[in-house]
Order: sequence, then structure tokens, then C-alpha cells
Amino acid sequence: MCWSPPKLIDFGIGTVLDDVGALHVPTADIGRLFTPQYAAPEQMSGEPVSVATDVYGLGALGYRLLTGQVPYPNAKGPIGYLRAVTQKDADIASRAALAGGADPRQAHQLRGDLDAILHKALERDPARRYSSATDLQADLQRYLDDMPVLARVPTIWVRAGKFARRNATAVSLATLLGASLAAGAIVSGLQLRSTLEAREMAARRGAFLESLLKSADPRLGRRDVTVAQLLDASVHKLDDLSITEPLIAASMLGLLAETNLGLGRYLDGLSANTRELELLRSHGGSVADTSAALITRGHLLRENGETGAAEAPLREALRLLDGQQGGLKQSAEAKDALGTVLTNSGREKEAEESYRGAIDLYRRAGGTSAALAAYPLDNLGVLLANEGHYAEAAAANREALAIQRKNLPQDHPDLLSTEMNYASNLVSAHQAVAAEPLFRDVIAKRLRVLGPDHKDTLMAQTELADDLFEQHRDKEAAAVERPAAEGLARVVGDRHPWTLAAWGTYGIAACRSGEEEGLGVLQRVRHTRAELYGDNDWHTLSTEVAIGSCMVALRQYAAAEPLLLQAAVRLETVRGPSFHRTQAAYQALHELYAQTQRMQDAERWQTKILPDFR
Repeated sequence: MCWSPPKLIDFGIGTVLDDVGALHVPTADIGRLFTPQYAAPEQMSGEPVSVATDVYGLGALGYRLLTGQVPYPNAKGPIGYLRAVTQKDADIASRAALAGGADPRQAHQLRGDLDAILHKALERDPARRYSSATDLQADLQRYLDDMPVLARVPTIWVRAGKFARRNATAVSLATLLGASLAAGAIVSGLQLRSTLEAREMAARRGAFLESLLKSADPRLGRRDVTVAQLLDASVHKLDDLSITEPLIAASMLGLLAETNLGLGRYLDGLSANTRELELLRSHGGSVADTSAALITRGHLLRENGETGAAEAPLREALRLLDGQQGGLKQSAEAKDALGTVLTNSGREKEAEESYRGAIDLYRRAGGTSAALAAYPLDNLGVLLANEGHYAEAAAANREALAIQRKNLPQDHPDLLSTEMNYASNLVSAHQAVAAEPLFRDVIAKRLRVLGPDHKDTLMAQTELADDLFEQHRDKEAAAVERPAAEGLARVVGDRHPWTLAAWGTYGIAACRSGEEEGLGVLQRVRHTRAELYGDNDWHTLSTEVAIGSCMVALRQYAAAEPLLLQAAVRLETVRGPSFHRTQAAYQALHELYAQTQRMQDAERWQTKILPDFR
């Protein structure tokens, strides 16, 4: 499955109020100009903005930090968010935290004042919000000082509670005196202690949020602060919190890790995740929190191209979750992620078992979790297609599509990924012509939703290039692939597997177009893959097949023959004769011998090519 990264939100909007008319923009452009889940209703609908628009963005960030959820979790894509934010209120923070799987005690800490503060900051009508970030900060300070907050009309009981907390000694004595007259005095004392501890934890969370709000205060000269910058700045603020409240700091670091994963900043995410795990392990973090951190680590390592390192944290998460009540959903996510790691490691049988296990666990979890089975179903479809089981692959992929089309908007990034995988399976089944319009549709939607430089957009372009190559439209394939490969090199790095795969397709397409430059490109890919995986890995051997095919296309038959023969034998040994890259070696050898009029040899290799690969 593919992760749908959050986009950036620009604070400091109040600084451009001199020309509010310039901020009336067409709705079609909202995906580029504003950040869904953090942008205010007036931003999304093209209405005039004000300082209250900044308040909304800060409120949305506070909501995310304190609940672990975005204000409108079911609003997918810019259009879906526009509809949600302009037509309904965000769920109450404590209820959202509980729905998102938070511990009921943690959700309870948000009830009352924090619910009211966040609700006021996220009012759809700007006039009903805090008039400035300073007012929002002041109300948070009232909360921390146990004073009545402006966001909540205080009843006599609320005021009494505030008085009690401000005058803890006197009230505690009175409470204990009264309790001593009853048989339940000890129980009452324990309940009071638990309540006070919960209040203290909530206060510490609020203090951390307040420090973030202060860092974005425009009076301090901070303008145009992005969510990413604000969260990065919080890393340093967590140093003291790591000592005084290590588990709260761990939860904040987990948010940083997940956000950076979505933004494609994998090294930053890994840094935060490492600190999170250290705190959880040193201070008795729960199984659920530790497992979540380990799963995030697996995702980060895999996305960063460190496939081998990603397996260990995922297996550790599964060991921790084994037998845990309520851990089905987390276990399913870990198994799905592990399946992807195993697929990329060439361990297809283990990967298939892991995907099927994830599907079963999601379905057993029931409720909304059952729909998440679409992700391992889609991954299973890709795996089966790569193994040549096209009918079974198509069935898995169609089932995944049916689930997601029922539950997701048509431009949701996850649905687009499933549709792209379906098109890729069509190419594997020699239906490249039918797949082409599907790829082009996915690219158009990703350009609109994610932008041209997002890795998912670039990956869709590489898939289209593969499709064009299968149709023997080599010049078109090379023209599409080269900018995609260059873009991936910028986004994920020169040595990332995605980048290398893109350059590999470009190299062979260029060769078949008669461009000798393609051979040099393939040789560079082979050199890098050998450094990453070793000489006998199927990635490296597959590149040797591509180099041999390139030499055949350039009529360098003498050099191509020994390279292809050696690669074919080694692939047979490493992956077997039915592996698609082994079959590609057979095809290249058949082509070489046919072109050099060695028909007996050509026929010998032709008999080794399976019907599905002809």
C-alpha cells in the first residue's frame, strides 16, 4: 500500500491582509495552495481570510497533536475536505481520540476545557473563533492555571472544580475529613490520586502545545511557518519533556515520525522514531505504543530503500502483539508491511503467506478495519501477477478495488494506487493497450491531487513508460521515463530502488530506440545494484539481462551472448525457470539467436519460454 502524505499548511496568513482580494482563488486550485485538514473553511472556499484563519490552522494542529487524528479523517483529497470543512463541524476532540484507538483514560483527559478550546479554534464561522492566536494562547494558559476558560461557559460546578484545584491543600483536608467518616475512605483517596495524575498529564500535553503556539507567534517575527517547520522545531522542545514526561514525549515523537513518513522525509522520521522507541523501552511504554512505533519504523526503512533492515522491527512488533487482546488491526498492518518487505527481498512464498494473514486479521477485526483488507489484497494481486498467476491476481485486485471504490473518493491517493496496480497487472497479462488509459488517468489525478514532484506521481509515470515499452513504443517510453527517473533521483535519491528501476526502463527503451546512451545507463544501474545487493542477487542479474538485451538491440551480439547465458543460468539457480526475469533472459537469448540466424539455438530457447510470457 501507499502512504498518503500530508501537505504543508502556511501560517502567517494575517500578514497578507492588505490585499484580501488576491486570495479569492478558483476551487480547482485548492490542492496546490492550501493544506487539506489544516486549512480553514474560508481558505478552501476562496472567501476573504483574516487573523482568525491562522487560529484555525493552529487549532487543527493542536487537534492532531492531542487526539492523534485530523479534524476530518473521512474527508479524502482536496474536494472531499472542501465539502467536509464547509458543511459540518469536526468531531469533539475527546470523542475523536477514542474513535482513533486512544486509551479511554487519555481520551477522558481531553473532555471539558480542552474539548471546548479546540472546538472554538475550529469553528467554521471565523467570527466565532478566537480573535487571534494570542487569545488562543491565553485560554490555554487559563487551562494550565486551572482557571475558567473563555471557550467554555463555566457552571457553578466547573468553578468549584477550579477552586478545588487552585486550593488543593485546603480542599484535600476537607475531603479527607469527610471521607474518614465513611468506610470507603481509601478508595476515595486512590480515585483522587488517579484524577490528579490524569490532570497533570493533560496539563503537560497542553504545555507542550502552548510552546508550539508561541513559536509561531507573528510578534516574534515568525512568518509563513509550515507544519513541517513547526514540528521540526518541536524536536528540540522535547528534550526537557523527555526527562520529565518521557511517555508524553514519546507520543509526540511518534507523531513526528509518522508526519515525516508522509512527507517523504524518511531520515528525519527515523531520527524521531529512534528516540521514541528509546523512551518507550526505557520507561515502560505500552505494547500498543511500542508496536505502533516498530511498525512505523518498518515503513520508514522500507520507503528509504533499506529493505533488509525493515524486516526486524516488523517481526518484533508481531511478537509483541501475539496474543494481545484488541491487537488484530495492528498485527494486520504489521503483516501487510512485512509482506511488502519480503516481496522486495524476493521471498514471494513468505510474502504471500504474510499478505493472506493480514487479510484474515483485518476481517476478523471487523467494523471499519475490515475495509482495510483492501491493502494486503492489492499487494497480493501485485505479487501473484509477478509470479504469472494472472487470473488469481486479477481477482484479488478487483476485490481490493471494489472495497476502496465503496469507501474512498475517486481521487483518493490509496484508491489511485490500487487502480495503478490493477493497470500494472494488465501489462503483466499482456494487455498493455487496455492498461494505458488507466495509467494516464491515474497520472492526471495524481498531478492534480499530489503535484508533479510527488514520488507517487513520478512512480505512475514510470509505470506508463513500462506500458509503452511493452507496446514496443520505445521512443515514447524513453521520453516519459527519463524525466520520471530524474524526478525520483531528486525526491528519494540516486541509489533508491525506485530510481534504479526507472533508469533501468529508460536504458532499455533508449537502446531499442537505437540510442547507445542507454547501454551506459544500464551499466551504471548494474554497478549500483551490485553494491547494494551483491553480484548474485536477482536485481543485479535482471540488470545484466537488460544489458544483454540492449546489446542485442544495438547488434553487439558477441558481447551480449556470454552475458545473457551466464545471467540465465544464475537466475535459474537463484529464482527458478518460471521467474519473470529468468523468462526475460530466455526471450533475449531467443532474439539473439534468431537475429544471427542460429535457428537451432533460437528454437532451443524458445521452448523454455512459458506460454504466459510469449
